[in-house]
Amino acid sequence: MWKLEHIISKFVGLAPKTYAMELTNSEFIAKIKGFNISNVKFGIYDFYKLLVKNSSIDLNQEKFRAKILTGHISLEEVSYNLCVTNNKRKLNYIIDPNTGLEIFSSTSPLNYDEIILNDDTKSDK
Repeated sequence: MWKLEHIISKFVGLAPKTYAMELTNSEFIAKIKGFNISNVKFGIYDFYKLLVKNSSIDLNQEKFRAKILTGHISLEEVSYNLCVTNNKRKLNYIIDPNTGLEIFSSTSPLNYDEIILNDDTKSDK
């Protein structure tokens, strides 16, 4: 049986396990894989800005590092770059007629034959 958890009015997905949504009751929910979002002030429009091609936000957070053999635990500042991810799919952009900016619109499957062919032609030069 399915359970309705949220009614979403706005949603932005940047990468796997990285998204933001605004619910109909104005509640804001955001998840960023590997990052503690509770330490940073974010809104849905901060995620919208990241849909522009080549845009990113650099975030910092403190993480515990443990060396098990020595029993040493330290706190380190770790940098995190938040942007649209194209690890497994090709990113498709449209040009906004008002601003001329390239805006992320969708993804499509990678054609691995073309990738291999393109890599082969580059190595010949």
